[in-house]
Amino acid sequence: MTAVRWALAAMLAAAVVSGLDLLAHPHGEAWWHHLPGFDLVYGFVGCVAIVVGSKALGKVWLQRPERFYEDREHGEDGKGGEA
Repeated sequence: MTAVRWALAAMLAAAVVSGLDLLAHPHGEAWWHHLPGFDLVYGFVGCVAIVVGSKALGKVWLQRPERFYEDREHGEDGKGGEA
């Protein structure tokens, strides 16, 4: 499936869920739970935040340079020996 088809499928699913949300009686205690589509938007924004945050964390904290292990194995000066 191409990216355009995935995007159309996601928009169709969001439209169906939003339509079903209008038919259901809201049971939330706060005023924002009574807004149509709030839970859909909140869930989507939360998922996007998790993905973007995890990618940023992986880039900053987990990812190492391409020659990370080779440099440690041969020493920082490239002549070999203990690091």
